[in-house]
Amino acid sequence: MKIYNYNKDTKEYISTTQASENPLEKGKYLIPANATSIAIGNDKIGFAQVFDEANNVWDYVEDNRGKTVYDTTTKQESKVDYLGAVKSGFTELVPNVDDKWTGTTWALDIVLAQSAKQSQIKSALQSYLKSYTLEDGTVIENSIQDQANNLKNLTLSQLAMQSPKWVASTKYSLNSV
Repeated sequence: MKIYNYNKDTKEYISTTQASENPLEKGKYLIPANATSIAIGNDKIGFAQVFDEANNVWDYVEDNRGKTVYDTTTKQESKVDYLGAVKSGFTELVPNVDDKWTGTTWALDIVLAQSAKQSQIKSALQSYLKSYTLEDGTVIENSIQDQANNLKNLTLSQLAMQSPKWVASTKYSLNSV
């Protein structure tokens, strides 16, 4: 007689084995704990078969184990390690850096995107505008206004000595700064 073994905790189907005949009662079989003589159903992709002991039936339970999901609040990535539907507050949809959860999908968060872009521009400007000294001793300082004032006082030939590629590629006159 075939018996169908299931996990003690999750009740998920594990294997099919042969039951041993009861040596004291001919024609009767010994069914160990966490096993049943009730046959499992056909496999279904994306589902595990779980034995419902109260009703003596096999149920199909959604199986997302191993799938990557994202927390809809923090965007934290994690792997599903449980039987059943993906828990509330998680989604399989992959967020972008500037996205926020709308309740059904990720959408661009304009405020977050603008803030990130402003930080990126500020950081780039700060890196570019660090003070440095030209060969003739002229110091160009940190602020855009200082840059503009210093550039107005430099001659085109002084700039060309420092950065010929910049002077050649610029479309703006120094008087318009």
